[in-house]
Formats: sequence, C-alpha cells, structure tokens
Amino acid sequence: MRFFGAILLLLVNLLPASAFASDEAYDRVMNLGTIRCGYIVYPPQLSKNPNTGKLSGLSYDLMERIGKDLNLKIEWTEEVGSATWIEGLKNRRYDALCNTAWAISNRAPHVLASDPAFYTAVNAYVRIKDHRFDKNIALANSPDIKIATVDGATSATIAAQSFPLAQTVSLPDLTDFSQLLLSVKTGKADLTFSEAAQFEDFNQKNPGVLRNATSTTPVRLVPNTFFVAAKEYQLISMINLALQNLHNEGFVDQILTTYEPRPNVWKRVTKPYMTTQ
Repeated sequence: MRFFGAILLLLVNLLPASAFASDEAYDRVMNLGTIRCGYIVYPPQLSKNPNTGKLSGLSYDLMERIGKDLNLKIEWTEEVGSATWIEGLKNRRYDALCNTAWAISNRAPHVLASDPAFYTAVNAYVRIKDHRFDKNIALANSPDIKIATVDGATSATIAAQSFPLAQTVSLPDLTDFSQLLLSVKTGKADLTFSEAAQFEDFNQKNPGVLRNATSTTPVRLVPNTFFVAAKEYQLISMINLALQNLHNEGFVDQILTTYEPRPNVWKRVTKPYMTTQ
C-alpha cells in the first residue's frame, strides 16, 4: 500500500498545477482588490469614445456598481473580440468578461456564466422589400441565401446550427457589429441576425432600409450574462450575489430603461418572489 501511495503522490506532483487550479482569479481579485475586465465594444451595452477611450453603457454602469458593492476596483483591462475572449479568460489575461454577452450553449464547456442580467430577442433582419421569409424563416436555409456573420459571434453559431445550407458572408473578429446590418443593406448578404437595440441604432442612421423578418417569433431568446473562466466558482458566485441584489433593488431595471432605445427592447428578469402564488 505504501508503494502505491508513493506512486500516486509522484503522479500528483508531476501533473501541471493547472490540472487542479480552481478559483485562481478569485484569489488574485481578493488579494489585489481589483477585477480585471475584458470587454467587447457593443453599443448601446458598451460604447467606447474613439477620441478619449472612455467607456459607457449599461454594462459599464452595471459592472462599476457591482464593483462598488463588492468593495472592489473595476479595471477595464483589454478590449477583446467575439472569437478571442474565451481564450483570454483561459490565459488569465483578465478575470472576467465585464460586458454582458449572450450565454449560448456552445460556450458552456469553456467558461462559467453568471445569472442573467436580462434577456435579448435575436431577430433576422432583411431589406425592407424582401418578403421571402415572412411566413417561415426556415426558408432561408437554402444554398442561394447569404447570411452575414461575425467570426466567433452568436450570428455565426445561429447560421451553423439552424441554417447550415445557407452561405455565410463572414466578417472578421472585432468587426463593428453594425457591419452585419450594413452587409444586408448593401446587398452583400440577404439577412443577418441581430437584436432590436442594435437595429434601432442602425435604423436611426439608415431609416427605411431594413426590417425585422421575425417580429412575431425571434430566432433566439438568449440570456445576457457576465463570464469568468471555468472552475472560478467563488468568483462567479460573488458576482451573482451582487447581481441578484441589484435586481431586487431595481437598479438593473433602472439601467435598462436608461439605455434602451425604446421600451421593452431588452427583456427583464422576473424576480423570484413574483413567480410564487
């Protein structure tokens, strides 16, 4: 028994520390009193002034308030793209993705998601006179249809999962998401997937060009969450507790109302006590 115990101890010592690493970012956050944030520029959730670099938006306000309530400094460390932010968490370049992103299933094996801050209806947008998909958006799953996507983004996942026969007009990571809608406007693509907040901003600058082809039933309804690296259970638990209290306080609703371009663009999280009889 001693022999096998010695062998087991030797094997444990030979394994890399990462095999057992857990809550590494949490320990660093608590030691330094700072959450290092990766972030994706995605107006109006998170905007960046091109002249000053100053950040703003609902996710900025929400994360700054979470930091205040936790008595932690929020450091906006690195702008990242849809295709690279998960690797950034794995490589510890930052502790959390601090703007809310869409919690889709293919991300679950790689990261931990917080409780939802709110929900987003993802719609298919087409040119205003294009009525080919009004009765059934599944008709877009055809080899002669082009769908605009961004590498690593949810638009690419939706296209691959639900419209595998269609062609994709793929835009590189870090592309401004408004370019998806612009690709449809210019005829480079037949449709794309976006949310109402993004479309409202685009429509103000390009009125009467595109429309929502799935206004009755969205293509997806997805939770918007913060993310941390896999195994960071204490860190995500801490963020969740702060977020839950901000839901109960009404702060999240207040921030959503402040930034949404029209009422009910973002779907609110039902408070737990409202679901009981």
